[in-house]
Amino acid sequence: NTVFIGPDRSPVIIGEKTNNGGTRTYSFKNNLIYNLSSSASYVWVSEAFIGKREFSHNLFYGNHPPGEPDDPYKITADPELLNPGSGGQGIETTGGYRLLHGSPAIDKGTAIPGNGGYDYWGTPLYQGPPDIGANEFDGSTDVSGTGIASTVRLEIRPNPLVDRVAISFHVDRERSVILEIFDSLGRKVYSFERNRLGAGDHCYYWNGTGSNGRALDNGLFICNLRYGNANPTNMISRCIIIHR
Repeated sequence: NTVFIGPDRSPVIIGEKTNNGGTRTYSFKNNLIYNLSSSASYVWVSEAFIGKREFSHNLFYGNHPPGEPDDPYKITADPELLNPGSGGQGIETTGGYRLLHGSPAIDKGTAIPGNGGYDYWGTPLYQGPPDIGANEFDGSTDVSGTGIASTVRLEIRPNPLVDRVAISFHVDRERSVILEIFDSLGRKVYSFERNRLGAGDHCYYWNGTGSNGRALDNGLFICNLRYGNANPTNMISRCIIIHR
């Protein structure tokens, strides 16, 4: 599974319940949790489920609530999804949750018996070692028909930010571009000058300061790249973690 939790949500990510006092043995493997919420949580029935739960080969990115599962193969790096948070209702809107080339989730999962033979988008399992999340990467980020523009790419390096990050993006043709930084509560903390840019690669640098020039506290931030013609309405988002 790939689970995206926006900053305005407060779900229980995993909640255990006993069934009339009884429990069931279960495993939690190959799941990708992309959590931008500061109030999401886990609920454990510790005594009842000791020895009856197994966590393995999962990726937990973003905020890490108390009680996040121990996992001997846990990954916490940015999974590098095509356009996280872009989904709506219907599978045709979900292309933004597919993995980009170079994602740390690729080939880092574990084989699941009885997996049905296909990923969420119909890609045969497996393309080499299993991947983490709903997408089995097949060497392509072509998501034509999903409403996601795969020809506009956004990367942030290094991440976490210590001194500064390079915000690099590629546009396929001349577009109006707006680049903004938000905190985990959705408040805009920094914006770059709006530009109309030509096709090709572009890069901005950010040193983790707000619009007032003061250094921001450690934490999770969201970089939004909006693009379009006269009115930039398409958007790609990436997380930035400040950890000085």
